[in-house]
Amino acid sequence: PPAGGPGFLTVVCDPFCDAVIAGGRTLGPSPVVKAPLPPGNHAVVLRKAGVKPQSFSVTIVSGQSVARRVKMTP
Repeated sequence: PPAGGPGFLTVVCDPFCDAVIAGGRTLGPSPVVKAPLPPGNHAVVLRKAGVKPQSFSVTIVSGQSVARRVKMTP
């Protein structure tokens, strides 16, 4: 891929999340598979009704994929 091209983020919530938000952009409900993101550090927030939101950070590298599986428990 060209330098500075996107990397990719996959997020799987167990059970599903209502919204996956990365860098302030809503990627949709989980699972999110290979969503393109610009290289760099991104804050990821997971939201599900009735469950405290969870957050973590990921470092996206151009042309590479990052995957996370997160348990969403009340």
